[in-house]
Amino acid sequence: MRYGFSAWVAVLGTLLSCAHPALATPALESATSCNAPSGWETVAEAAEGRVLFIGEVHGNTETPDAFVRYVCAAAAQGGSTLVLLELPPHHEPAMREAMASDDPRAALLTGLGTHWKTQDGRGSGAMLDMMADLMSLAKTNTQLSIEPFSLFLLKEFPTPEETMEWVANLSADEMQEQGEAGMAQEILRRSVGYDRTIVLAGNVHAAQVSISGGGVASAAMRVPGTISVDVVHDGGDSWIQRNSEGGIQSFSPRNPRKEPADTMALSSAYNPHFHGFLSVGTISASPPALSDVP
Repeated sequence: MRYGFSAWVAVLGTLLSCAHPALATPALESATSCNAPSGWETVAEAAEGRVLFIGEVHGNTETPDAFVRYVCAAAAQGGSTLVLLELPPHHEPAMREAMASDDPRAALLTGLGTHWKTQDGRGSGAMLDMMADLMSLAKTNTQLSIEPFSLFLLKEFPTPEETMEWVANLSADEMQEQGEAGMAQEILRRSVGYDRTIVLAGNVHAAQVSISGGGVASAAMRVPGTISVDVVHDGGDSWIQRNSEGGIQSFSPRNPRKEPADTMALSSAYNPHFHGFLSVGTISASPPALSDVP
C-alpha cells in the first residue's frame, strides 16, 4: 500500500511551475508543501553543509514516509542535495535508468530485481515507494540526486575464488569492519560538492558511538562532522530478518522520552549515541516488495 507522498510531490510541482519570479520566499512555500515532520527546519539548518544520518530499524512503513517528506523540505531550500540509500553500488545503473523512466516505480521493481525479495527490510514495499517518490521529486528538483552507498570493501586477490575464501574466513567483527569502512568511503567520495547530504541507514551504521557487540566504529563515526538522528517509535509491527528468515514481528515502544509522532529535533538527551530524534509514531510492517513472487 502506498503511503501517500505522491500527492505532495504533485502539489510541489504545481507550486514550482506556477511560482512568480517576484515572489520573495518560493523555497519556504515549497518546503511547506512537503508536509515534513514538525521541527525539520532546525535539523536541516544544523545539517547544512554536512552529512546527516537518519538511523532506522528497517522494515516499517512510517520511516520511509517521514524520510521522503524530510528530504522534500530540505531540498526545497535550494542548492544541491544528495540522498544516499543503503543499497550496494552495483544497483546504480538500474537506479539511473529508473530516474530517466516515465514510471520510476515500475523501472525500479524490474531493474533492482531480486533486491525486492530481501528479507532485512531494505527491499520492502515502503522502500520501493520511497525511492519512486524521491525520483519523482528529483524530476521536479533537478538539484536532487539519489545514489547507493553500501559498499563492502574487498581485498584484491588474483582469482575470485581466493577473494571468496578470504570473505568466508572473516569473523563477524571483521565483516562489519569492511562494511562500515566501505560505507564511509562511499559517503565521503559521493558527497563532495553537494550543499547537503542525507543518509538513510540502519541505526548501527548511523550511531556516533559503536553499538555493535565487537565495538566496530560505525560509518557515521568515520565521516567527520556528521549529525545523527535516531528513529524512535511508539511500538507496532515491523518486517525483520531472524536467522535468514523474514517475518512480521511486534515491537514494544522505543520512545523513552515520549516524543510526539511526526516530529524531529536535535537534543543532547540522545547523546552520546545520537544528536537527536525522528519520531514516527506507531509503526506498521512493510514486507518485501516481491514477497508474493516465487
